[in-house]
Amino acid sequence: ALALFERAWQFAESKSIFALGPQVLALLGAAYGRAGRIHEAVATGRRALTLARELGQRGVEARALYHLGNIYGDGASANAKQARESCQQALVLAHELGMRPLEAQCHFTLA
Repeated sequence: ALALFERAWQFAESKSIFALGPQVLALLGAAYGRAGRIHEAVATGRRALTLARELGQRGVEARALYHLGNIYGDGASANAKQARESCQQALVLAHELGMRPLEAQCHFTLA
């Protein structure tokens, strides 16, 4: 999965297709997190969040916050405070946007 997400991001970046960039980066960050590459996961997740905010993609912003919350909560260097803050921000935004499945995921993660 990592190789596919990395190629998708490289393709989007090379063609200046940034509309899908934040979503691809958020998924890539989540994949890095699952692979235990926490530093890369956090950096990629933050980049996804920044790009989503710059492009006004609030739904992708909510999803990126959720993924960052999961990344912060996993691994040996887990940071419960950052994980909780990211998931709570994702929950608020998901609620505003009517993203009920993401709201449920946030509630589950926060529990």
